[in-house]
Order: sequence, then C-alpha cells, then structure tokens
Amino acid sequence: MAVYEVVSGLSFAGQNLSSREFSQTRFVDCDFSQANLTSVKLTEIECERCNFSMARLRGASLHDVRFVECKLLGIGFNEINPLILSFGFERCVLSMCTFTGMKLKGTLFKDCRIEDGVFEQTDLLETSFAGTDLNRTVFQNCNLSKADFTGACNYFIDPTKNKLKKAKFQLPEALALLKAVEVVIE
Repeated sequence: MAVYEVVSGLSFAGQNLSSREFSQTRFVDCDFSQANLTSVKLTEIECERCNFSMARLRGASLHDVRFVECKLLGIGFNEINPLILSFGFERCVLSMCTFTGMKLKGTLFKDCRIEDGVFEQTDLLETSFAGTDLNRTVFQNCNLSKADFTGACNYFIDPTKNKLKKAKFQLPEALALLKAVEVVIE
C-alpha cells in the first residue's frame, strides 16, 4: 500500500502549476480554484473537500485520481490527456463540467450532484451514477450500456439518442426515460 504525503489547508487559487508532477499525495481542504493546471501530471492522488472551480486542466494527465466531497465548477474534462486517464468522484459537486467525446468506461460518479453537465458522444460503458443528482445534465449520443443509475435522480436521457443496453435504473425515476418519446402515464 502506498504511503501518501498529506497536503492540507493550502490555497493554490489562481496559481500557475502547469507542467508540475504530483504523485502519491492526498490533498485535503485545498483550494485550486482558477489554478492553471495545464499539462500537470497527477498519479495516485486523493483530493478531499478541495475546490477546483474554474481550474484549467488542458493536457493534464490524471491517473488513479480520486475526488471526494470536492467542488468542480466549469471544468472542461474533455481537454485532459485521454491517454492517461483514470479518475472517480464521490459526493462531489460538478457544475457546468464538460465530458464530450471522452472514454470513461467504468468511471465512478457516486452520490454526486452533476448540474448542467455535458456528456456528448461519451463512452460511459459500465459507469456508475449511483445516487447522483443529474439536474439539467445532457446525455447525447452516449454509450450508457451497463451504466448504473440506481438511486440517481433528475435525469433526462433520450433512449432514442443513447445506447442503454443493460443499464440499471430504479422506479419511479426510470419513468423519466419515457419523456423523450412523449408517452403519457396516468
């Protein structure tokens, strides 16, 4: 088991951290809002209760990165390095984040709040959105096969424009899948 260096309570807000490398580090209560994280390399990283609002991640490499109770506002995840990519989110707030064109097979979005998110042409095979609030989040031309939406709420997914084979949903929220085909349920 890796021994993590703990970095706690620091503010990197607005700082230029581009091209830096961090590995086996646990960031707790840190502020990365509006930080320039262009081409940063994060390997085996845990972020707890950190603020990444409006951080720039163009070309960043995220390998084995876990976000827990973090705030991520306006992040273009689709700009990160697609070749080195594995991350997950638990109990995070992700507002106005973009995941267009990404391959996110098996990614965890557990008990999160994803508001105004964009998943277009995204491979979400076996991804878990369990317990997640997906208010105003767009799913367009996505592979949601075997995705887990148990306990998820406020989603609108058009089954005619997304692959949903063997995806898991729960009632009564699953009735939202019928909105796109304009079925009336009484």
